[in-house]
Amino acid sequence: MIIVSSHASERTKIKPASSVSVTRVECAEVEAIIARINEINSMDRSSLAAPERKALRQELRTIKRTAHDHGHGGVVYVSGGLVLLIVLLIILL
Repeated sequence: MIIVSSHASERTKIKPASSVSVTRVECAEVEAIIARINEINSMDRSSLAAPERKALRQELRTIKRTAHDHGHGGVVYVSGGLVLLIVLLIILL
């Protein structure tokens, strides 16, 4: 096997990860969302009618999607092959 190394640093410059800048508006929105979630969780939903409970569930789903779109609560998936490779490298090294 022949390994050819390319000088990627000469051809392309790596851009630094964009820093997260939270403005006061975004911070206020997050606080309002958290307050609404706490309000919904503290409610007694047993006294609500079915359409009202459904509306609350839909609102919570919308909030979760909004938070996920803004990068709050991202999930990293790791494949089984990658886990096996990492364990193998740890054992060998």
